[in-house]
This record gives sequence, structure tokens and C-alpha cells, in this order.
Amino acid sequence: MGKSKPFKLKPLIFIVSLVFLPILAGCWSAHEISHLAIMDSIGIDENENGELEVTSVMVKPSSLFSGLGENGSPNQDAYIIQTVTGKNMVEIMGKLSDSTPEKLYLGHMDVVVFGQKAAQTQLKDCLDYLTRGIDFRPNIRILVANGTAKSVLSNPPGLDLSVGQQVQELVNARRYSMTNMVEDLRQFTKKMDESTEDPYTGLISPISLRSNDEKPVFQKWSASHDEALESDKKLDQKSSGEQNETNSIGLSLEGTAVFKGSRLKGYLNEPETQGLMLLRGKLQNGVVTLDCGDSKKGNVGLLITDSNATYQPKMIDGEPSLTASISVEADIGQTTCQSSPISPLKMDQLNQELEEKMKSEVKDVLNLAQKQWQTDIFGFGEAFYKKDPKVWKLLEPNWRHGLLKNMDVDVQINANINRYGLRKGTIGTNETR
Repeated sequence: MGKSKPFKLKPLIFIVSLVFLPILAGCWSAHEISHLAIMDSIGIDENENGELEVTSVMVKPSSLFSGLGENGSPNQDAYIIQTVTGKNMVEIMGKLSDSTPEKLYLGHMDVVVFGQKAAQTQLKDCLDYLTRGIDFRPNIRILVANGTAKSVLSNPPGLDLSVGQQVQELVNARRYSMTNMVEDLRQFTKKMDESTEDPYTGLISPISLRSNDEKPVFQKWSASHDEALESDKKLDQKSSGEQNETNSIGLSLEGTAVFKGSRLKGYLNEPETQGLMLLRGKLQNGVVTLDCGDSKKGNVGLLITDSNATYQPKMIDGEPSLTASISVEADIGQTTCQSSPISPLKMDQLNQELEEKMKSEVKDVLNLAQKQWQTDIFGFGEAFYKKDPKVWKLLEPNWRHGLLKNMDVDVQINANINRYGLRKGTIGTNETR
């Protein structure tokens, strides 16, 4: 009896080994970090010959663990920038791989920036490459440069390790800024694939030391194609010339790039972007300044804390119309009004004034995107589709050929200022000195 136990254990050990061996296979797909060139961000432009010009920022793996430099800022040698031209993205990536001794690693890419000209003509083809490859993550941020993408990626990253990390911080640091217009690869391509809405994303620009250049120059394409090309040429000259001559100190995320399908139609400035975010119910951390009512001295600074929007689409006599109901929550951040302290009556007046200002911004962006560009960045078509897909099937062929442009949109806004902080009046109201 004692000699039969080893004989019974052998099959059991064999079965257990079969179960656990696949689990103990190790990290078969692992890459040694010292042998990688980690691509952090790329910028895509179109040169004068119509070819793609890709500027790539590659982080040196050793810099990830070396900390900050002597002056507290990141080591300037932490990354390298290469620019390669080619007919398509596959050819360009091949050239980059040939010129880099380490293996290109695309799994940590944070940002893809399209230059203005490439966003007009090359966007669809480039996104085909980015969505087809298995190395790219779907949450890569898609941005459009106000000029060339190369001028954006050539900026020093400031306190961050790289440009990609700097852009991620710009998007995530939402205090006193509205950055919900930035979309990732998955969101952007989903809207391109569907007919119910058009894509949009953030507009990024270098900040110059010159005070006059701190604000981006907004281009709007309601003009003819030739005029658009001429304006592109002037803007490219400005971007490659004037901006490079000055010392850029960082990047600014202001405004929105608007598309119609896969083609860039134009830019929204900051108030128009705020109107778009209100209609989408995505406005947070916006800043609004109101007058003091009857008193012309001083103003009230409001912080938009939250917003929500719902659409009610309907058909009237065979024509589409839509009601947009928007609610806005805000806090008083500062008041310099010299009139009476804040009272319930004063709060009602401020709410009414805020509603009128918000409605004005919404009307402005509707007039530009809906009436002039006939692009559905608001998701009106999606609202009709969700209510009745059969009705949307009838509307779809002419949606961007007159129906959207001529559709009446009734905007109803309900503003609610919740808090005025720890004091009702202003400092020094009763001062007689």
C-alpha cells in the first residue's frame, strides 16, 4: 500500500503543471525601458510641396528617473525633437525608426497636434493611421495649432518634463479655465464616423513674451477657398517668422477648432467657446464679469461652477425646430460694486443679467457655426436621431444643406447664483476718509 502513493501523485503533478505553466510564462511582451525611444507627442503639418511634415518629441528614458535640473526646472536634455517629411504616416514612421537607435515606443503618446493647413487637408488620412495601429491609445488628445504644429512642439515645456505632459496638465488644471472642448482620439473619430454631429477640439498656441502676441489670432473661414489659402499663407509666415524670433514662454489653450466632417472650418474665440460649452452642458470653471446694474462703478466677477443642457427636438409642419434648455450654476468670486450690499433682490438682478449674457454668447456661436458654417457641433442631429430614428433618416440627406441652417433654435437659460462668499458688501463701503 505504501508504494502506490508516488504512482498516484505523478498524474496530479502533471495536471497542476499544465494549469500553471501558461500563467508563469513571464512578461513575454515586455520592452526594456533603456532600449526604448518613448514618443511623447507629435505635430503634423503640410509643407509647401503638399507632403506631410511630422515633428516628434521623444523622451529619453534615463530622464524619467533623474529628477529636476539645477535651477529646479526639468533637464533640457530630457527629450529630443526630430522633424521628418514623407508622403504618408507609415513612410514617416519608418524614417523615424531608421534614424533612432532605440525602438520607437508609441504606447505613452499623450498628444497629437495638427497644424492649420494639415487639419484642413490631411486630417482624415492621418487619423486612419492613428486608429489602425495597435500601439496608439484611444485617449490621445487631439489638438489644432493656431499656425503650425512645429511651432507648438518646439516650445520649452516649462516646469513639466515634456510638451505632451505640459498639454495634459493644461487640460487637467481646470481652475478658471474651460478645457472641456479638448477631445481625445476616440471621441473625435466617433463624431467623424457618424452623421448626427460634427467634431471639434481645443486650439493651442505658443505664448510669446511680446504682450501683443499673447492672444491667438483667430481665423474664420466663411470666405472662399482662395481667400482661405491666402490667409493660411499669411498665418504660416507669422507663425514661422515672428513667433520663432520671440522667446516663447509656454502654451495657451484658448478657443476651439471647429470641423465639418473631416475639414477644418474655423476657430471660435473664448466667448464663443463658452457659448458652445453651455449648449453642450459642459461649461465648468468659466469666468463671467457683470456690471453693477444702475451703478456704473465696479463690477461682479462670477465663477461658473456647473451647467447642464437638454434638447427638445420637434417637427412643426414638416420643418425641424428645437428648444435648448440650459441651467447654469455660479458663485460670486469678487464684487467691487459701491451700491448696497448683496440682497435677495440684488441676487435676482444678477441672475437675470447672467442669463442675458449667457444667451448672447449662445446666440453668437449659433450664428457662426449653425448659420454660416452649417456644421453640427452642438449635437442637434443626435437629438433628432435619439427621439425618432425614422424622422432623422428623412432629415439626414439635407441636414447640412439647408435644414440645419434654417432650423429655429429656442434658447432658454436658467441661471442660479448660489454663493456670495463670506461677506455681502465690499471692503471700505462705509469709509468716509
